[in-house]
Amino acid sequence: MLLKWWLLLVGATTSLVLMAGCGVGPTPVAPPSPDAQGWASAPSDDAALYGMALAEAKAGVGRNLADVPDVTLVRWVKPADWPQAQVACLGEAGYAATVRQGGVSYPTVPDGQASALRRAAYVCAASYPVDPRIHLPWSREMASKQYAFLTTTSVPCVRALGVSVDDPPSFEVWYAGMRDGNAVWDPFSGAVKDPEALDALWNQCPATAPDLYPSDIKG
Repeated sequence: MLLKWWLLLVGATTSLVLMAGCGVGPTPVAPPSPDAQGWASAPSDDAALYGMALAEAKAGVGRNLADVPDVTLVRWVKPADWPQAQVACLGEAGYAATVRQGGVSYPTVPDGQASALRRAAYVCAASYPVDPRIHLPWSREMASKQYAFLTTTSVPCVRALGVSVDDPPSFEVWYAGMRDGNAVWDPFSGAVKDPEALDALWNQCPATAPDLYPSDIKG
């Protein structure tokens, strides 16, 4: 669902996990209030959108970098293509990242290399950004499209693989939880506990409505 950058620091080593806004996840980025402004009121020109994307990258993977590098936009990528674009870019920088559950899983590195990994992740995020408007509050119409897709397409797919899925809440309950910033139901996160089995579900079952975002999305 609407996912901003996720950052996980684990023990004595550093593991970086990023999720774009392309898929379902346990923690949606909810609007700060029901009256918050969304896609329709956001700027649409490339310069303003790229500024938004850079701000998100600096607040996410660029956080705590002593020297944030200057980066030039290479190209916009669609949400569904963002993970692979990051993996390819990181591979060129010498890091074996992988696509996991609609996002990017970065390799675990020693503490002494954490800053270099974070810097490379920032460069890739800024070079191949996703349209930052996907992280803005969803309209009721967008939420309705995604809910319908989850319940009529994703759920049957997951169940066809022999995996039990809890019955979804009503749309009103689901949407209210999203607006309030709570974790909301999806057919993936609670279906299986094994990470590899969850990866398989993501690989075999669609998670995002194909017409979720407006046609002027970058990429």
